Amino acid sequence: MGSGEADTGHEGEARKSGGWLARGALALLALIALGALYLWSSREQIAGDFIDEYLAETGLEARYDIVSIGPQRQEIANVIVGDPDAPDLTIDRVLVDVAYGLGAPSVGAVVVERPLLFGAYRDGQLTFGALDPIVFGESDSASTGLPDLKVVVRNGGARLDTDFGAV
Repeated sequence: MGSGEADTGHEGEARKSGGWLARGALALLALIALGALYLWSSREQIAGDFIDEYLAETGLEARYDIVSIGPQRQEIANVIVGDPDAPDLTIDRVLVDVAYGLGAPSVGAVVVERPLLFGAYRDGQLTFGALDPIVFGESDSASTGLPDLKVVVRNGGARLDTDFGAV
């Protein structure tokens, strides 16, 4: 009888510690689920912060609307780069496909719909206004130059004002 009572006591302790472990695991899963829910509900703000940080690093003045942010694709619309009254670039819609690999997610492909680029060629100087630091790499910032991306342009156009008229 003494040995049976000892087993019962140990089983009770094992159940108590196993119950504590199960509750802890359940609480951890609940925290992870809440964190994922928070990130999902904040995805547009996170994407906006990421875009704004890139624009600040490159010195670009731009406006845009985030239409949707999903796990596979992001959509941005009404992009205006430069002075809103005389923009250097407008884009109706940008679709960004997200690629997943071993590391962090990356940009897989970009579709740019109905971009209009405005520039000037005067006295032998080519300029695209606010885009010059990115196009020509004129800044000391590490973020200058065009990114190495696969870009598809749909229905794009450009206007170049020259000493001889518009092209």
